[in-house]
Amino acid sequence: MKIITREEALEEGLRKYFTGKPCKKNHISEKYTNRTIMIKPKTSEMTLDEALLECHAIIGYDTNALVDSIIRGTPCFNMGHSAVNSVALQDLSKIESPVYPSRRQWAHNLAYSQWTLDEFRSGVCWDMLNG
Repeated sequence: MKIITREEALEEGLRKYFTGKPCKKNHISEKYTNRTIMIKPKTSEMTLDEALLECHAIIGYDTNALVDSIIRGTPCFNMGHSAVNSVALQDLSKIESPVYPSRRQWAHNLAYSQWTLDEFRSGVCWDMLNG
């Protein structure tokens, strides 16, 4: 890959740039933003709520963290197929201008598909909701 600075990419109207320098986690790839990137492993002691406090957007692959992010109003980018596809972006070049879609219908659809009629009849739903 050709090394190009962020400034040069902006001047040339490019959507991404490549510094050739690794990030703090030693990853080397093209960049769409100069923002700090945080990778939160599932084993991290930091909660998702803590991670989302000052988060610009979340990027994930088929994870429930994306659902939590959308519920909290944090934009997300889904790199796979999941329940957030209708309210998430897949194009990382839009990282600096993420969407904030209406979540109402999406939340209704998610809730409607959470339980089966048999789970309602058997009481499983009620038991799960009431701990």
